[in-house]
Amino acid sequence: VATKTEKRFQAEHSVMGAYAYATTVLSTHLIEGPRPHSLRKFQPMKLSDNAKQTVEWVKEAFGTDEVYPVDPNLVLSTDDTTLFVFEGATNDGCVDKWKWKIYDKTEPASSVHSDFQVGDDVQMAGGLRVRLTFTFTASGLAAPPYVAVSGLTDEELSPLICKDGILAEKIPGLCKGGDDLFNEGFGWLVFLRADRKSIQKDPEDVALSIANKKFIHYNDKVLLPFIRSIREKLGWKKGQQISDYLKACSWFDGDIGQLQTMIDEAREALDEA
Repeated sequence: VATKTEKRFQAEHSVMGAYAYATTVLSTHLIEGPRPHSLRKFQPMKLSDNAKQTVEWVKEAFGTDEVYPVDPNLVLSTDDTTLFVFEGATNDGCVDKWKWKIYDKTEPASSVHSDFQVGDDVQMAGGLRVRLTFTFTASGLAAPPYVAVSGLTDEELSPLICKDGILAEKIPGLCKGGDDLFNEGFGWLVFLRADRKSIQKDPEDVALSIANKKFIHYNDKVLLPFIRSIREKLGWKKGQQISDYLKACSWFDGDIGQLQTMIDEAREALDEA
């Protein structure tokens, strides 16, 4: 089994991967047609010679004389970072005496512990895994922060009260310096129940892991509203058809299950349209 580092090395040194990446970027981040007013500051003549040649290749592929890039306000990237949160300290308060030990990943409760341990008892690890999800645009805007505490037990987040395993709350003022110029935005604090077999589990939710449910919740409550708010600032009004120049390109780092979820949602949207 290859580790994540080995897989990343293989991906970064793959010629086919480089071609696939370049093709994806060029086919999605350049739009056919004359440059819109919102991109009036874009000066294609200042591009490097290689970039100019690449643009000419795209024009030839599209069969057009003019192309322009997606608005940088609508080029988005979403990624997660995981923190381990602890409460307490060693007897003498010396951080240097803390020890790292391997925690048994086959243990049912391993999802609520980290590999960090104080003392000889592994159950004293007590670390919560907190995942922070951020979305930034190429122009520097930031979506509301999304803080997810995962691995809660059935006792901590009862299936009788929260069937889907996600308890989410808006926190006013958590988003600073985001898309709201007056810093009146908000962030999300989310609690996730660990995936376990339960008699109260909805049969329709069996195919969806808690990670996929979180992925869907983030798209519906954070990413898509964020994109809509940016489009409104660029002149779009609710109910209007979305023009080509308001196209959004969103990058995310996810697993195959999350990719499949996004594809399924896109198909449903096309069917409804």
